[in-house]
Amino acid sequence: VQERGRGGVGLAGLLPQMDLEPWGEVIGGAGFRIVIYPDYRPMKWSKLLLNLIANASAAILGRSPDAIFADAGLFRLERAALREALAVMRALGIMPVGLPGYPVPWLAWAVRMLPAWLLRRWLRPLVAGGRGSKRPSLSLDLARGRSEVGWLNGAVVRYGQQVGVPTPVNAALTETLEGIMSGRLEAALYHREPGRLLQAAGLGQLSEGVMYVG
Repeated sequence: VQERGRGGVGLAGLLPQMDLEPWGEVIGGAGFRIVIYPDYRPMKWSKLLLNLIANASAAILGRSPDAIFADAGLFRLERAALREALAVMRALGIMPVGLPGYPVPWLAWAVRMLPAWLLRRWLRPLVAGGRGSKRPSLSLDLARGRSEVGWLNGAVVRYGQQVGVPTPVNAALTETLEGIMSGRLEAALYHREPGRLLQAAGLGQLSEGVMYVG
């Protein structure tokens, strides 16, 4: 069921000789916008960039994506996580590609080049319009007793290790959410004190520039 008009379906073969045109015709005939990519890696990594935005942090802190972007300190965390992912992509030789309805190359450029205040002003309405007060996927997973953070932020960490790119922020997001999932860490502490997450990521400040001491 196509519930909304934005976006579409991206198709890419795991093998270069795969012919995806018949699949594109079938799915496109059902009313979906189709984009076929010659290489699956740029498509997967570009989708990963979108999935990282205000996802793990929202699950850890018990906040909506809009609330994450409303906080200057937590936005620094989001920006740093995306920059790490882009650095890993560059080391792998993978360039971001546009996805149906989502100009990911523009997002990548903005994350790298715009000052934090301007990037936040540009991204926050997009995040609020796309997710707003809705719970992101990792928050829903947490409520169900599972987590895919190892395949999102954790993937950035694993590939970063392979290519020698440091990823401390994505590592902190992965380890913290997995710790909450396992019961090793108490979720309520992070709900009350976001500075714990910032400190774990090496950013060391509580929201809106207030130092956290603990």
